[in-house]
Amino acid sequence: MCDIPKMIKNATSQELMNALKTHLAETENQVIRLVDVFESINKKAVAKKCEAIDGLIRESVEIMELCQAGAI
Repeated sequence: MCDIPKMIKNATSQELMNALKTHLAETENQVIRLVDVFESINKKAVAKKCEAIDGLIRESVEIMELCQAGAI
């Protein structure tokens, strides 16, 4: 899905970890709701690749790799 679980693993602040966990749960629920909506209109939900989001994810991974352990 995304690198939020990796962000949670690398977070050093409990507040940040909690916020990321909440965001991940909300995102997962939104996906479920969208699939339900598509099923209700007899359509198949199909994922579409977004180059912009892929770029943001790649950038977040690069930033995590560059950061030293500790509070950020």
